[in-house]
Amino acid sequence: DIFRDPVRDTWYLYRGVWRDFLVFPVVVLCLADRAAAKKALALTVIASSLVSVYAIVLSWQTGEPAMGPFSSKNGLAGFLVLILPFAAARVILEKRLQSRLLYGCAAFVMLRALWLTASRGGFAAFLVSLAPFCLLVPVKRLVAAGIGVLVVLLIVVGMRGNN
Repeated sequence: DIFRDPVRDTWYLYRGVWRDFLVFPVVVLCLADRAAAKKALALTVIASSLVSVYAIVLSWQTGEPAMGPFSSKNGLAGFLVLILPFAAARVILEKRLQSRLLYGCAAFVMLRALWLTASRGGFAAFLVSLAPFCLLVPVKRLVAAGIGVLVVLLIVVGMRGNN
């Protein structure tokens, strides 16, 4: 019923998909150098962290899955899946410890909001989005991150008990 002719099909595709992603190439074209790109990424991570904090607080107040300003839990999960890999990459690739800690806190808050969405597809998409990232990270840092994740998981499982 929707697919009638190429002009309408293109319009529906633009309205449903391309319009949302059109901003990314425009932003990339406007960035002059690497420093500007790092600043834009930092601002995006900060804004996403604030959205995540808002979603977490609303989830705690209502007892519902985290949605934040989005209309559904999958909307928030889709938003976080786009930004969370960048924050995780900055945790591992940053040189200064202070920057690493800030990006790590932001990634943790966003991951907590993603977890509270209870979106299986969002969590699976986040894990898949880390696959190419794992190929670019130095092996020593990847092993250190894996050990850190394992320690955190052991602590969380240990504190949970037999409930």
